[in-house]
Amino acid sequence: MRTPRNFYYKYPEILKEKLINFISENNRFPSMKETTEQLHINSRVVANYGGIDGLKKIIDYNDSNDLIDNRGDYNKSVGELLIANYLISQGLGHKYKREQYPFPKKEGYYRSDFTLYLYDNKLIHIEIWGHRKNEKTNRAIEYMKVRKNKELLYKKYNISLISIEYELFNKTYEEIQKNLYELFSPYLNLQFISVPYIKLLLPNMLTDDELYDEIMEISIDSKTLPSTRQLTKYNSGLYQQILKRGYTYLEFANKYNRQLRTFKHSWNKDLIFEYFNKIINDGKQINRKVLEGYASTLYNATQRFGYVTKLKLEYFNNLGFIPIQELEWVKDVSNNKPKTTIKYDNEDVKLANRLLLNN
Repeated sequence: MRTPRNFYYKYPEILKEKLINFISENNRFPSMKETTEQLHINSRVVANYGGIDGLKKIIDYNDSNDLIDNRGDYNKSVGELLIANYLISQGLGHKYKREQYPFPKKEGYYRSDFTLYLYDNKLIHIEIWGHRKNEKTNRAIEYMKVRKNKELLYKKYNISLISIEYELFNKTYEEIQKNLYELFSPYLNLQFISVPYIKLLLPNMLTDDELYDEIMEISIDSKTLPSTRQLTKYNSGLYQQILKRGYTYLEFANKYNRQLRTFKHSWNKDLIFEYFNKIINDGKQINRKVLEGYASTLYNATQRFGYVTKLKLEYFNNLGFIPIQELEWVKDVSNNKPKTTIKYDNEDVKLANRLLLNN
């Protein structure tokens, strides 16, 4: 049955009740698609209330926890949240920044939604457009003027842009993933990986068992949960979910008969190399800051076995190749060009040269 045109203006309490019931069942605010298709609230009504943000205001809804992605960043829309978690799921969580300025200041203070920083120092900006192209509300018309100007500036300055249309998020989840792959793969050389719906959009809908499984993907063994520092640095949304459910991290570990990973007396070279594997697979360089980010005592542990340089070279020698992000560092060692005043050991220089000859 079609709702009369002014129904929700005459009976705003019914509009509020629909929204509150959805939040009660789903633990989050509905998307635009869910608002129109599931709650049967006409898009014109939504627009006249000021969009999704306007609907949130009429029920005093606080979305500060709703749109936190798996890197711990707040997102302004479900679309932004999905793109952030998609990039994270593809191993690119450390490769982008939010709301950077692509153009010179003289052109205006325009910001993109995401900026990807790739190995070859090439920048790719990502824009998630907020309105349908044929939308005729005053707000949409003004938005399209800004969009047109930004698109002209991207062309003027020859800046790489991945443009994501509003309509993409009104498709099925399978279609969204396929479309995202088609958009990103020409730039990032991705293989298609199907990611579960709950992993991209709804971490708060995970059961405790599913939450535990997600956390154990970060762990480097099957017996211990990752350290809180490691978990919050690389997937803070998971840690927040534990606290929101009333657990401490230790209580959550005890529930699954697991220990928290601590290393005051348990470090050995094999364990250090396991962390080196994790760091390299995450696309990072092995240095003091990164080591301390993965485990607070990891850098100090390397000192027991010589020092970071010696361990890194031994690790690369065991691997049989030099990771691309470490190639320049190995060249500096081979040429004995340290960033400090202390020169590299002769044995380290010789091993660096052998590594380069074999790669």
